[in-house]
Amino acid sequence: MTQQYLFGRAYSIALGPPKGGAAIQFGNLDAGSTALRIDFEVQKGVKDKPNSAKIKLYNLKPQTRAALTVGYQVLLRAGYQGLAEKVFIGTVDKVAHERSNADITTTIEAKDGQQGLLNAAFNRNYPVNTPLSAVLSDIGEAMSLDPGIVLGLPQEVLPRGATFSGSARQALTTLCRSRALEFSVQNGRLNILPQGKHLGTSAVVVSSYTGMIGIPSVTAEGVQ
Repeated sequence: MTQQYLFGRAYSIALGPPKGGAAIQFGNLDAGSTALRIDFEVQKGVKDKPNSAKIKLYNLKPQTRAALTVGYQVLLRAGYQGLAEKVFIGTVDKVAHERSNADITTTIEAKDGQQGLLNAAFNRNYPVNTPLSAVLSDIGEAMSLDPGIVLGLPQEVLPRGATFSGSARQALTTLCRSRALEFSVQNGRLNILPQGKHLGTSAVVVSSYTGMIGIPSVTAEGVQ
């Protein structure tokens, strides 16, 4: 296998206002964007909890700091020149500013699909022989999530119909758990997989050939 050397770190971040309008953009991926110093940490999993991101932006203009509020939409892409992917899509739920010497750090904390997972209601009645896939699609729509990867979903109908009254998350949990499925939200998309399975995508090779700096260390929680 030919080893691909990856150097030249690249990123872009777009912050869109809650009610629409022009996004604030930074990075070195897109023409016309301003490259700032940033740090970010993204935590993702395949369970029914919102993925999270903590992004630090350094020395924003005062008017930009004043504009950033809870509810902004975040799109973070990162990687290398010519090979950058979406790392996180979510909604800002906390913004803080801190001065340290000559620098002002803006820390953004965001969640992926939090509103749908925690707050969406689902109240529907379904007649007999309604396809399971149709019900799951309706729940995803109620959670304001786009369809994602679906694997192992049985081609079945609800022989007695069904009535749902409560949270969309609970309705989804009930339908998935009884069929040995689990769901997660990844970048605004609802994925449904057999329990314990992964998305089937390729693993990322991390090494000195792909831009790793430093040496891995073994901890009680695994390799870092």
